[in-house]
Amino acid sequence: MTPERWQKVKRLLADALELRVDERAPFLNSLCVNDAELQDEVQSLLYAHEARPDFLGSPYLGAAAVAAAPDESVAWIGRVLGSYRLVEKIGEGGMGAIYRAVRADGLHQRPVAVKLIRSGLSKEFFLKRFNEERRILAALDHPNIARLLDGGASEEGMPYVVMEFVDGMPIDEFCRRRQLSLRERLQLFRVVCAAVQYAHQNLVVHRDLKPANILVTQEGQPKLLDFGIAKVRDPRQSAEIERSWTLLPLMTPEFASPEQVRGDSITTASDIYSLGVILYSLLTGQRPYGTGERTPHEMLKAICETIPPRPSGTVMRAAKAPAAAAETPAASAEGRSEREQRRLQRALRGDVDSIVLKTLRKDPHERYATVEQLSEDIRRHLAGLPVMARRGTAGYHLKKFMARHAVGIAAAAAIVAVLLAAVIISLRESRLARWQEARAEHRFNDVRRLANTLIFDIHDSIRNLPGAGPSRHLLINTALKYLDILSHEAGGDLALQQELAAAYFRLGDIQGDFSASENDYAGALNSYRRALALLQASIAADPRDKSTREQLFRIENKLSDLEWSMGDGSATLTLAQQALADANLLAGAGSDIRGRFLASVADADYSNKLFCIRGDVVTALRHLGSVASQFEALWSGGAKDRATSRTLSVVYSRTAALWLHEHNYDEALAQTQNARRVLEGALAAAPEDADLRLEEAEAEHNAAGALVGLSRLPEAAALEQSALGIVQNLAASDRKVPDYQGFVGMGLTRLGEIAVHQGQPSRAIDLLREASQVSDAALHAGTMHPYIRHENARAAALLGSALAMRAADAHQSPSQRQLDWRAACESYRRALNSFQALRSIWFEAIDEAAQTSDALERCGRMLPDERLSDANIAK
Repeated sequence: MTPERWQKVKRLLADALELRVDERAPFLNSLCVNDAELQDEVQSLLYAHEARPDFLGSPYLGAAAVAAAPDESVAWIGRVLGSYRLVEKIGEGGMGAIYRAVRADGLHQRPVAVKLIRSGLSKEFFLKRFNEERRILAALDHPNIARLLDGGASEEGMPYVVMEFVDGMPIDEFCRRRQLSLRERLQLFRVVCAAVQYAHQNLVVHRDLKPANILVTQEGQPKLLDFGIAKVRDPRQSAEIERSWTLLPLMTPEFASPEQVRGDSITTASDIYSLGVILYSLLTGQRPYGTGERTPHEMLKAICETIPPRPSGTVMRAAKAPAAAAETPAASAEGRSEREQRRLQRALRGDVDSIVLKTLRKDPHERYATVEQLSEDIRRHLAGLPVMARRGTAGYHLKKFMARHAVGIAAAAAIVAVLLAAVIISLRESRLARWQEARAEHRFNDVRRLANTLIFDIHDSIRNLPGAGPSRHLLINTALKYLDILSHEAGGDLALQQELAAAYFRLGDIQGDFSASENDYAGALNSYRRALALLQASIAADPRDKSTREQLFRIENKLSDLEWSMGDGSATLTLAQQALADANLLAGAGSDIRGRFLASVADADYSNKLFCIRGDVVTALRHLGSVASQFEALWSGGAKDRATSRTLSVVYSRTAALWLHEHNYDEALAQTQNARRVLEGALAAAPEDADLRLEEAEAEHNAAGALVGLSRLPEAAALEQSALGIVQNLAASDRKVPDYQGFVGMGLTRLGEIAVHQGQPSRAIDLLREASQVSDAALHAGTMHPYIRHENARAAALLGSALAMRAADAHQSPSQRQLDWRAACESYRRALNSFQALRSIWFEAIDEAAQTSDALERCGRMLPDERLSDANIAK
């Protein structure tokens, strides 16, 4: 289709869209009497508009795509293409469906993305375009461009490509969820520019840049996707494809350049324009031309003719409009006050406005010549240097110079003020007072920056250095000193209070970091309490501040866990209840999805602690049942992300532990099966995730406990051995985390318990001694995890039972039997001391201490030469 022909199609389409649906066919019949092909083309576009009113945000492929076959994704699920088995459909590309797949031969479990052309697009030019995409991807090797891994054709001859699987979210959603600052958004955008510049250097024009094609991983790395309608700028390599492909308009209209809309020649300048639309959206949350109630014709006309408003003006308009505010990542939807909103407007005004609008010029020659120039201008702005997008007047350069050398200029101004004060006696005192006030404020800000630098930057840089312990202690103490100074000065400054709370929270994490050999639980408790007090004052001033409320919830959770580890069961439950109450306030009337999620997590945590500390099984089961129902609905509805799957598995496992306590082993086993079923999909997507692996081990550990109760001992031993293997691998991969060693001890304890039930005392003794050694080492390394401490006590009690069992064997020599009885008494005594220390935070320890005391007394009677007094038993 020639540009002239395309212009004619557009005019007819625009006129037809102004008519009612029943008036369009007669209108086209009257104007296309001798041109049936023209009428069919316009009619197909009308059908596409009626079927997809939102087509401005999606790639448009013309009538061929509209006539494509219905969705065949179900038929492809489970098929093997080459070495890969298709698992699920995860999206649509420009020409084909995209599936998540894994190696069919089980060589590894890392997922990949497989793009398969739709059967409805099997015409020759679509196949050529698909193969062109594969050739383009093969030539691109950049860390921020999804890599091509393999390719081939199905048995039906349908081509496919195997690409790197990118587990991320669109760049605009990533910025919104992470609440990135203006600087962070610009820095992230520069990384995207580097990927696009690399493609341009390799003679590739993407032609469909939009947030959906730029996914950002959890680590913050953007990945450029979907070169399905990309163009190779070397005419010798792609001229034939382009001649076929230009029969159809290639673009996602909402992000298309004016030349794409007009059907003109496409160059790298079109990608620069699309980048400008993306940048505009990241900074304001709005599209340059809006969407609103505009018809497609009005939108395309705006792209070609309307000058977009400055981003700084768009931000303020969005902030003042309640309906739009929720769409604005830089606006009040992220909890910013109107004052902060105006500060953002000032930050955008000037350089950023000019940079964005330069990318959106209608004339391609007036935009940046390269993406590299665009990225460089952003870098210059961030560094406080003049940018190319603005006219280089003397006043502009002077302003930039003053911004870069503000400290030096301020100092010079202060000196001049002092000199003038010496000359003008009448103004001396007032000027001196102002200077001292500025100096005091400057010193205050220096202290503020220093404290944060010590906590967040310097400490992290030396955290893992050998022999850095004394230096880390010095940094922590120095940071704490400066934070205390700032706390006294905070007053009613809510922003400073929140900043200090975050700093104390971070300091508490560092002080309680057993993996770095800090183990200062008392110091961590003090820092968390200071953070809690600051946030409580802040929330009292503004109860509707969701961001502060969520910080409050997290600190209450941390404090509850720490109080539990340190032995204060009452404080543990009080803080868990407070965390639950704050999470429920976040959930509100049920409209806040994140709030409901946090409320469910808090409810599950409170239920577990209520059972462990008070033994309230009925209340705990009721709460966990309610939480399970909520998460089951989410999970069954398709929300099978890592967080939802992990939380639901935790709820199932904790419910199983309750049924184990009630000796309802069938129900406990059913709950563990539910947990393992939920984890299966999450582990397939992230097999190396340590948290998911821990939950898998816990589910198998609880299942083994249920099988012991059902006397299915060989099955229990096999399942516990599997759980033990998981935690042993985790412990080997990160020896700095003593909890992993503690969980290894728990697995060995369960295997020893099974050996006792099987009547194998010698094997049980070996396993339980190893369990005690491993868990003792974990406790010595700093962990105070209540579960590990309780299992350590159980290992000692079970060891006493195994030794007593062997000592009772008449086949043993008298001397060996005496040694075993003596060792059994010592093990019982150790278990008794441990159970007694746990009574305030673990309700089962009360009965276990009594049972162990009885066992110790019986054991003592077997040693007539070593009578055990009440005092010895109590030790």
